[in-house]
Amino acid sequence: MAGDLLAKAEQSYSIRDFQTAKPLYEQSLALYRDVQNSRSVAHILLRLGKIAYKVQPFRVLAADAYTELGDAIDKLSPPPSPSDK
Repeated sequence: MAGDLLAKAEQSYSIRDFQTAKPLYEQSLALYRDVQNSRSVAHILLRLGKIAYKVQPFRVLAADAYTELGDAIDKLSPPPSPSDK
C-alpha cells in the first residue's frame, strides 16, 4: 500500500502536480515510518521539502523538512568505528 501511494505521488510530482502529490507523500510517509523504512522516509522527506520550497510563499516548511531529512540520513549512517576516533 505504501508503495502504491508513493508511486502515485511520484507520478504526480513528475508532472508538477504538487497539490495531488503532497497528500500522497504524506500518507506513504506515515506508513513507511510505521515499518521504520528509513530510506523511503528520507526520500519522501526530500520530495516534501522540494514541494514546500516550490509552492510555499515562505521557506520555513522547506527548512523543517530538510532538517528532518538530515535526521533520517543520520540514522542511515553507520556509527563511527572505534578506530575512527
